[in-house]
Amino acid sequence: MGTMRKLFTEKKGISLILLIIIILGVGILASGLVSFIGSKLRGYPLEVKSYQALNLANAGVEFAIRYVHERRDAFFQDPKSVIPPPPDYKSGKLDGGYFEISYDPEGNVLISRGIKDQTKREVKVKNFTGYIQGGVSLVPGLQPYRGGGVGPGQGEDPKKVFVPLFNNLDRPIYIFKIHINIKDQPGSNRDYIRTIAFRKEGIETIVYSYPPDQTCRYESSCPPCGIAPCKNLLRGIEIPEPGGQYGDATLIFNVFPKYYVLQTGISTEILEFSHAAVKGRYNLKIFWADNPSLDNPQVSILSFDIGIL
Repeated sequence: MGTMRKLFTEKKGISLILLIIIILGVGILASGLVSFIGSKLRGYPLEVKSYQALNLANAGVEFAIRYVHERRDAFFQDPKSVIPPPPDYKSGKLDGGYFEISYDPEGNVLISRGIKDQTKREVKVKNFTGYIQGGVSLVPGLQPYRGGGVGPGQGEDPKKVFVPLFNNLDRPIYIFKIHINIKDQPGSNRDYIRTIAFRKEGIETIVYSYPPDQTCRYESSCPPCGIAPCKNLLRGIEIPEPGGQYGDATLIFNVFPKYYVLQTGISTEILEFSHAAVKGRYNLKIFWADNPSLDNPQVSILSFDIGIL
C-alpha cells in the first residue's frame, strides 16, 4: 500500500514539473512572438519610407528621360547644361519627398536618388543615351567637327567632317545606308561627298566611295542621275538642302561587305567632301540592323551644326 502511494506521489510530481516546463515554454514563445511583432511594427514605417524613396528614384528616371528628350540637341552638345554631373544634381519634388538626378558622361550613366524624410534610395541607368536616341546617337559633349584649324580637327583634312557616334546597344550594330541633307550657311560651296569612312581606335574603314561610272542614287524615289542634278563626274554626290525636289541624298555602302559593324562604344564617322567641308545644319538618317543579314532594319535620325556660330 505504501508503495502505491509513493508511485502516485512521484507521478504527480513529474506532471507538475512538466506543467511548469510547458507554461515556461509557452511564456517564452509568447514573449518572442510579441517581441517579433513589435519589431516588425516598429520597422514598418522604415520599410514604407524605403519603398517610397525607391518610387521617387524611379520617378526621377522617368522625368530625366522626358526632360532630356525635349532638350535633345542641347544635351548632346553639352550634357551638363541639361543635367549636371555628380556630385551636383537637378532636383524635383513629388509626393512629400523629392528626387535628385545627375548624369555621368564618362560612363553614360544616369543617377537618380529618391529621398523620403531621412531615407534614400538610388537607381542607376546604364547607356542612358539609348533611352533618348535608340540604336545610334551622337556622343554627349563630343560634338561633330571639321578638319583643320584648332581644336579636335587640328591636323585633319579640311575637306572632312568628323561625326563621333555612340552605339547604345549591348551588341554590334550593322550600318548599311545613310540619307543626308544639309542646310547651307549663305555663301557656302555646293556640297559633293566623295567618301564615307569610320574610324575606331586609329583604324579607318572606308564604306562608301563615289563611283562616277555607276548610278549615284539607288532608290526609286530619286530619278536617274542623268535627270536629277545629283552627280558630278569629278566632284561626287551632290547633297541637297532639306525639302528639295529630289529629297535626301542616298548613300548605300558600296564597299564589301556592304555594311559597317559599329561595335559598342564610340566610333567616328567621316564624311569627305570634294572641297572644303560645308558649314551648315546637317541632317542624317542612319539605317542599321542588329544582324549581318540586315533583317528588320531600323533608322536613327541625327542633326548637328558644323561651323555655325
